[in-house]
Amino acid sequence: MAGVVSPGRVRHRLYALAVAFQLSEGGNAWGIYRLSRDEDLWVFFAASGGQLSVMGDVTGSRAFIESAAQNFLRFNDADASGLRCAATAEDGRDATTLTDRLSGAQLKRCRLRKRLTPLSLILPAVVMTFAVASGTYWYDVASQKAEQAAAAAAFRARMAMTPENKVAPARAPHPWASQPPVSVLLSNCWLTREPLYASVAGWRFTDGECLPEGLRERFIATPGATVEDFARRVKELFGLSAVFNLSEGGKNGDIFIPFRKYRAGEYTDEVLPGADAQLMRFISHLQRRNLDVKFTEVKPPAVAPGQEKTTPVQDWREFTFSVSSRLQPELLMQDFDATGLRLTSVSITMSPKGQYAYTIKGSIYAQN
Repeated sequence: MAGVVSPGRVRHRLYALAVAFQLSEGGNAWGIYRLSRDEDLWVFFAASGGQLSVMGDVTGSRAFIESAAQNFLRFNDADASGLRCAATAEDGRDATTLTDRLSGAQLKRCRLRKRLTPLSLILPAVVMTFAVASGTYWYDVASQKAEQAAAAAAFRARMAMTPENKVAPARAPHPWASQPPVSVLLSNCWLTREPLYASVAGWRFTDGECLPEGLRERFIATPGATVEDFARRVKELFGLSAVFNLSEGGKNGDIFIPFRKYRAGEYTDEVLPGADAQLMRFISHLQRRNLDVKFTEVKPPAVAPGQEKTTPVQDWREFTFSVSSRLQPELLMQDFDATGLRLTSVSITMSPKGQYAYTIKGSIYAQN
C-alpha cells in the first residue's frame, strides 16, 4: 500500500489506508490527504464502481498528487452522479482521520498483521530454558531430590517445545513485492508520455514502451530530416540526449525518459487468491471489453532424479500474458482489482495515419 497509519486509539496496529478510504468514503469518491506535517508528502485515493481505482493509491509531493487527481478526473466525469470529492489538498486533511469513523469490524478488515518469523517461535523456548537453567543453578543443592525433579520437569518442557522449535522451510521471496503495482506504473507512464510529440524536427514518432525504469520513444527520419536537428531539438525539449543507430545510417532515433525513483511504501506484498479465481476474474474483465488473452505458466526449475531440492519453497504460481487493444491502458485497467497483477511493459505504436494501438505485457500471480 502507499501508506499505513497507527491511530492514537489503537496501540501498535497499522492499517491499509486505501482500504480505510473505501470503507470510510464509499465506492465512488476521491480525495487528497496529507501524510506528513513536516514534509511535502501527500496521498491520493480514488474508488469507482465500488472498487479501488488503479489510478489512485499514489503518494508524492502536492504538485504530483494534484496532477494524479486531474488524471483520474479526465477519465471519470467529475460531475457524474455518485462521484464525490472527499477531500482536497486545500482542506489539508490528515490521512489518519480515515480510520476515525470506522467500526471495529471495519478496522479489522483493513488492519495489517505482522508475520511470524522463525525467531519469534524459537525465542519463547530459549527464554524458558534460560529461566529453568537459572532456577536450577540457584536451587538448594542440599535438596538433591527436588533438584532432580526440577531438572526432569525442565527436560520434559524442552521436549514438549521441540516440534515448535523446528525452523520452517525457507520460502522464496515473492517477486511481485519488488515490482511497482499497476496503478503506480500506469500513473508514471501516463504523466511521462503526456504530451506525446507526434513529430520532432521532422522525425515521426512510431512506437514507445513504458518499462518500470522509464519510457522509451522511437522516431524515424523523414526526407530532409537530419540527426543533428533531431539531437538538438530533443535536448531543447527534454534535456536528454538522443540515441541513434549511426552505423546503419541514422534512420532511427530513440529517447529514454527515466521515471522518478520508487519509494519503499509503494511496493506491496499482497495475499493472493488461488489460480482459478485469479485467471477467471482477469479473463472476465477483458471479455467485457471484447478482448482475448492467453496465459503461459512459468514453472519452477525441476529437480533431477536422485538430486536433493536445495532451492527455497515457492508458494505461488506465475502466469505471463500479453493483451493488445486500441484502448489506453489506463482505461483498460480501470475498475479492475489488480491484486497479484504486475505489468512489465506497456507498448504504444502509432500508424502513419496517426492511429494509436497499445499492448500490455505482464504477469499475474496466484497462490500455489
